[in-house]
Amino acid sequence: MENARESVNLIKQDYGNNVGLINNATGKYLGIIEDAAEWVSNFTTTKDILNAYSIKQLSKDTIIITHSAGNEDIFKANKINKEIGVKTPYNLISVGSPKSATDLKQSTKNVSANFITQINHKNDPVANGWLNKDASYEFDDYKDLKNYHPFETYYPDIKDIKNKNDN
Repeated sequence: MENARESVNLIKQDYGNNVGLINNATGKYLGIIEDAAEWVSNFTTTKDILNAYSIKQLSKDTIIITHSAGNEDIFKANKINKEIGVKTPYNLISVGSPKSATDLKQSTKNVSANFITQINHKNDPVANGWLNKDASYEFDDYKDLKNYHPFETYYPDIKDIKNKNDN
């Protein structure tokens, strides 16, 4: 949660104070193994339904920035909202994503949302591992996880998107 709060503080510097947070913490007991099990299971949980409801409450043109497993969370929320016929006109920036841009684009389109971009570092093992069908790089070492996957490593690119949209 501490890392998530630090990420929010980074975003607030450029996007203003009206920033919310939904945190899907790394597994408590087995870490990334628990995260992978949650991902691969592909079933809907109460958390997914709550995320779908929360997104439904956002104002038009809200920007959502998803990182890591948050990309699967937004994908599942979109799936739920599509099934119940809810349109959620938000804007999505995806970073460090094991979920492919192809899948996220379609899921946002299904709920009338706008997929802005996906930013993945070529050496990020989460973003370019076997879960992301659009991946173009297979990682060599899990030390890359520490060097290339944290949210703050992606933030300069997110800030650039904001700056380009302001000009």
